[in-house]
Amino acid sequence: MKIRIDKDFFIRSELFILLLLGITQIRSMETTNLLLNILLLAIMAIMNIDTMTIMLFVALPFFNLMNYKMGTTSLYYLGIIIFLVKYFFTAKTAKKASRLLILLGLIILRIPSGDFILLIKWTLLISVLIFTYNEEFFVGQIKDIIKYISFSTLFSSVIGYYMLKTGTSIYTRSYVFTYGIGKTTRFAGLIGDSVFYAQFVDILIAANLIIAFYNDRIVNVNTLLAAALTPFVVITYSKMGFILLIFSYAVFAFSSIRHNAINHNKIYKSLFLLLFSVLFFSVLTAYISSNRDLYVVKNYITRFSSSDLSTGRIKIIKHYIALLGKSWRTLFFAMAQDVYTTPFTTNGINMINRSHNIYLETVCAFGLTASVIIFTWIITRIFKACAGKEYVKILPAAILLVSGLVLHGHFEFHYYALVALAMAFLSCNLSKFDVRKEALN
Repeated sequence: MKIRIDKDFFIRSELFILLLLGITQIRSMETTNLLLNILLLAIMAIMNIDTMTIMLFVALPFFNLMNYKMGTTSLYYLGIIIFLVKYFFTAKTAKKASRLLILLGLIILRIPSGDFILLIKWTLLISVLIFTYNEEFFVGQIKDIIKYISFSTLFSSVIGYYMLKTGTSIYTRSYVFTYGIGKTTRFAGLIGDSVFYAQFVDILIAANLIIAFYNDRIVNVNTLLAAALTPFVVITYSKMGFILLIFSYAVFAFSSIRHNAINHNKIYKSLFLLLFSVLFFSVLTAYISSNRDLYVVKNYITRFSSSDLSTGRIKIIKHYIALLGKSWRTLFFAMAQDVYTTPFTTNGINMINRSHNIYLETVCAFGLTASVIIFTWIITRIFKACAGKEYVKILPAAILLVSGLVLHGHFEFHYYALVALAMAFLSCNLSKFDVRKEALN
């Protein structure tokens, strides 16, 4: 008798291995850490390209724990190499050639930056974006990818919260200083930075809400995952993260009400969502107004009442524009990495070594000419996606673009994966998993 084990078994096994890895990393069990990583990579190696792709994205939230010891180079890069080998054995020759040319062109633009170790890591990370773009093994599985990476992010967030409370984390820490409360550490999960974590989870919440939008049931696995991840975004105390979180839920509620009303599809659902939304925000507003002594509320009041809401970003932008203006090479090639990362201060205290703006960083990373081409192509893709009247599908891309006003990302491990997810929603036909049609028939 032949036993059939489907991909869900292996992906659930991966989630279990990642949970174990979180526990063993907390306990500094270096040999066990290494064995768990080897086991996970071995499972990836024997999977087909479809399952391997899901597993690669599911492992992403644990990137910083995929090593024998926290703080060392992540073995996630080996997972990318396994993926690339599988891709080149399965993809069509013409498609491989065109995408290799794009990758090669970007590498040539980056060579003048001078940091070749970073160049190798960057090449591996961006290759996942390039070689998954508009591929059926990726876009066709976006629903499963979002579900499982959300579970992985939820598990990693719980582990990250435990590490925060026990002081185990070695990652970058930032704080909110509030009168009467003192210093509050901003949550960063296992991503390592609170604002990047907020961006990461905001996009996953938006993706889950899009999928939930096409579900006939109000309560489903995607709405539950979005709800479970929401508190972790709140405790990052990221201003942009909080605004985009509210925006995602507002778009979801408005789109659901509008769809049900236009299609006369269970009109009571529209009324329920409308009443629930009004009551929820009314109660929330009243609660906040009468409980301003709560430390979460106080911390957000501190964040949003700052004399400089941009947190020095205007000065940062001016600094990098001045650097770009010093050489004609930035019209065509990357800025030298040691110039880009040279620390400077905007307030005489904190040292800055990144642009904190994805648009400005793109010019620094690839030159002005290539940046214009990249942004033009992205805008074209968004307009093309809107032509299909499925406006809700652009939500992850919109969050990525808006958050890019205050965040860089080209040299962060998670950024290109987020771009890949956002582009997958722009490329896919969401109506193919619209179960509301089944409910109407």
